[in-house]
Amino acid sequence: TTSSMSKYPIFTVVSEWGSGAISSSIGLEGIKSFTDSKSASENAEVVASALYKYGFNFDLSPNIDISENGVFGSDIDAVKEITSSFTESLQGEGILACAYSFPKQGDTSSKMEQIDDTAEMLATSEYSLFKTVIDNGNVTAVMLSNSSFPSVIGDNTPASLSSVMIEDELRGVLGFDGIVITGALDDGAITEYYTSDQAAIEAIKAGADMIYLPEDFETAYNGLLDAVNNGTVSEERINESLGRIFRVKYVDRVEEITKGE
Repeated sequence: TTSSMSKYPIFTVVSEWGSGAISSSIGLEGIKSFTDSKSASENAEVVASALYKYGFNFDLSPNIDISENGVFGSDIDAVKEITSSFTESLQGEGILACAYSFPKQGDTSSKMEQIDDTAEMLATSEYSLFKTVIDNGNVTAVMLSNSSFPSVIGDNTPASLSSVMIEDELRGVLGFDGIVITGALDDGAITEYYTSDQAAIEAIKAGADMIYLPEDFETAYNGLLDAVNNGTVSEERINESLGRIFRVKYVDRVEEITKGE
């Protein structure tokens, strides 16, 4: 496997909560309906066991979405209970959890989605859900939405590329100091307005630690490398993100990583 060929620990990432894209192929027959903390915990154990078996260690889950179409329903208290229990059990079984999409998802696959919620409105809904799993220490990462929130940010910058949403709201207001991952940068909400290198650079400048699914990986990588070399993005900004990632990758692995050096 890729992991065994690497001297350094790597993230092997998938998005799975029991009814995701790969669930039918990895044997998740034990999944129940998400109705309460008990069923959420039991489901997380089934998911974690299957992901571990296939070599995954990082789950882009749960989707914290309060809506009738959401994975866990529209009742805030129920969603809070389910997502908190799911992430606690998932991480307890050795799979890193990433809650998404902060602060609110929207439909951004083909176009910009503008959400007019104010920070005050979000504080009593989505913020409270994310803060619960953050305060409980049950999430390693948070993925950003690609929707725009002009009433919070001040313009139509997608949340994934916004320092206001990442640094001021997620890190400042909610107190999250874990890994921040962008939404999929091949979404139409991004590609309609930014090239792959522009999106990657703006995301890192805004405070994101990892970029996810750029439309063109090589363009994104080389653009970001050039930005660091010419001073557009400081090495300190890169090192700050590396520090957050290394705190996860290197925990309890120092002897293994340094062996032979």
